[in-house]
Amino acid sequence: MRLLQLLPFVLSLDLSAQFVSSQGGVLHFFSQLIPRGSNLPAATRLLRFSPTGFSVEATLQIDPIVDILGAVDASADGSVVSYWSERHPLSPNPFCTTPGCYYPVTFTSGVQMGGTTKMYNRAVELSSTGRYAALFDFSGPPQRLDLSTGEAVTAPLPRMAAPRQAITSDGRLLLAADGGNGSTQLVLWSPAGQVDVVTIPAPLPAYLAQIAVIAASGSTVAWMNPADNTVHAVNVASRIDRIIANPPGSISQISISDTGDLVTYVLPATASSLGQLFLVHTDNSGSTKFTDTSESIGTATLQGDGTAINAMTSSGRALRISTSTLHATELWNPPPVASVLYQTTATFLPGSFQRITGQFLTSDASIGKTKLDVLSASPQEVHVQVPFDAPGTTDFLRFASDSPLEQVFSATIQTLAPRFLTYWDAGIAGPNDVFPVIVHGDYSGFIASPSTPASLGETVNLYLSGLGPVSPAVATGAVSPSNPPALLMNSIKVTEIVSHRDLPVVFAGLAPALTGVYLVCVQIPADLDTSPLQQPVPKVATLSVKLAEEGTTNTAFTVMWVAVP
Repeated sequence: MRLLQLLPFVLSLDLSAQFVSSQGGVLHFFSQLIPRGSNLPAATRLLRFSPTGFSVEATLQIDPIVDILGAVDASADGSVVSYWSERHPLSPNPFCTTPGCYYPVTFTSGVQMGGTTKMYNRAVELSSTGRYAALFDFSGPPQRLDLSTGEAVTAPLPRMAAPRQAITSDGRLLLAADGGNGSTQLVLWSPAGQVDVVTIPAPLPAYLAQIAVIAASGSTVAWMNPADNTVHAVNVASRIDRIIANPPGSISQISISDTGDLVTYVLPATASSLGQLFLVHTDNSGSTKFTDTSESIGTATLQGDGTAINAMTSSGRALRISTSTLHATELWNPPPVASVLYQTTATFLPGSFQRITGQFLTSDASIGKTKLDVLSASPQEVHVQVPFDAPGTTDFLRFASDSPLEQVFSATIQTLAPRFLTYWDAGIAGPNDVFPVIVHGDYSGFIASPSTPASLGETVNLYLSGLGPVSPAVATGAVSPSNPPALLMNSIKVTEIVSHRDLPVVFAGLAPALTGVYLVCVQIPADLDTSPLQQPVPKVATLSVKLAEEGTTNTAFTVMWVAVP
């Protein structure tokens, strides 16, 4: 049996972003990326992109366990920007998993204008002129706020129709209310009065959903009928409601131009299809699917002047799409991005082989000043080995790239830290991803479940990383020898900790024919006292691997099934 891909990382990609565009090609969006070389700590930030580059507009205090990002908004000229997030604090009950046992939801928002930021405790969206804002949440009706005078007027209806594009350039709010008989009534309101727009045959949502959007001019409202997935455009003056699209499924992210003549929407990805972007003319003169990419569209917004759509693909490519040609231009080179399962930081170990997966990865990787030895590389997966003589350090993991952005990925090189390699490390997909790689002594298979237990008296093979130097020394990047094998220089002890029994170590060193993978072979005593072990048959033994190196994190634990006669 050959274990050629025993690797300690499996990484996933999350580059979701909501673009808001302004004149002159300016974009605002949430991101955990930072301008390259800025050396900022990990955080969620509001970034600004313009033809001159990137800047950080705001840093949000986001707790990923209880906080949810809301929406970004900006005036047409980009001089006023707003953002908000919501917090769903859990109750003291550790089993709280539904909104009914949360503490009350709270909101935090900011409006940046004229070099200052005003903070509010409700969600916020802006008019295209930047003069008006709408403050809203679950606690009561929205308020229209005149940012130039500070005047706030409370609306008569309970809900904004959308977290964005529900306010006109002159400050009228598109509101939603229960229309009775399972319907939702849309109303266009200002302090001067209100106008009924349309009745939607669906109940008012219990959360801050996108129900409908309105053009900045106030001329047109676009909405989706969830009963039949049709997309509608309503002429506000005449109240004529026409169907402009009938997609094959439920859509998201309706966006409308300032004049109301164009609408975009996204048909989200499914198990069998990519996320698709559509451009629709509200006069029913045509609907077109965007096809100038082979990737799934994750998010998209229509620029206010109707000339372009700004979109993000599932892999993290930022596109500007011409509405006249539907041709896409990539806005910037995407940065290498990686994430480690269950971790926000990663521990790298000298001499150990490590697998990194993600997007747009390159063959040049380092942690601080320590260059990693890259054994193989593709944009989605890189195999590296940390040099045996690498000093301990904590810094950023970086991949060389010409992207103007980079990921904040904190990594530690820990000189000695034994760790059991897992199925995921080995690239073995399935439900047992976090199980340790323990192999029967005759290499007949994995000891992975009660159906494949180890036997008393059997020698089993444990695969680990981070066990330290070996003799004879093996060059970084080289295949481990078999004759003579590279043996561990540190003393090692393997213990079954429930029965307090040390297990005889038959071999401890680098696994022959592999690169940077440690192998520890131990014999399970034939007379191991299994009575203290957990009761199921086969019973579960708990193993510890400890290095005799003082002052280090030098113990790793795992469990293993053992058959009982």
